[in-house]
Amino acid sequence: MSPSWLEFTGMKECDALGFGWMLAIHPDDRSQLKTTNEEQFTATVRYKRFDGVYRWFRLRACRVYDEKQITLKWVGTSTDIDDWKRAEEEKQRVQERLLDSERKFRRLFESNIICLFVGRLDNGRFTEANDAFLKVIKYTKEDLENGLTWMDVTPPGYEDADNAAMVQLFKKGYCDLYEKEYVTKEDKKLLDTRKINTK
Repeated sequence: MSPSWLEFTGMKECDALGFGWMLAIHPDDRSQLKTTNEEQFTATVRYKRFDGVYRWFRLRACRVYDEKQITLKWVGTSTDIDDWKRAEEEKQRVQERLLDSERKFRRLFESNIICLFVGRLDNGRFTEANDAFLKVIKYTKEDLENGLTWMDVTPPGYEDADNAAMVQLFKKGYCDLYEKEYVTKEDKKLLDTRKINTK
């Protein structure tokens, strides 16, 4: 046994010889280390530190044979991967929370209780809108697919309020509520007709 391993576990070498070293492994992880016919194996286990705290290690081992090709012993290395392992677990938890949040948003989105839409900040295009919002602005999903933008449904005079909301959205991830009117599809046609007639 290496001095560093003995120092980490707090075990005496005489106690770690044979299968004694397995006492330093978490009971739930010992099943990975049952007798195997493989030439080598890899396992991810928790070693108990001298103070009773468990840390994750990547264990790699291979057989060593004598001149009669009988297994003489196993030689292995243990690499501390605790920080990486815990970072991966936290990443998984974050992903699960995001998926749960997405499912909740999707249920609200499709319930049509309130008007909801999703859009791009770089060009103002709507990427998605629920039926409740489309009913208000009198556009269709096909209009969204054809490139309907935030500016298309924004009447003159709301540029400052919209820009202030965008700035706050970039900085904080949300914007405060504010009142706004929308130009519906019928209104848009009427405005375009007036522009043509005034030329």
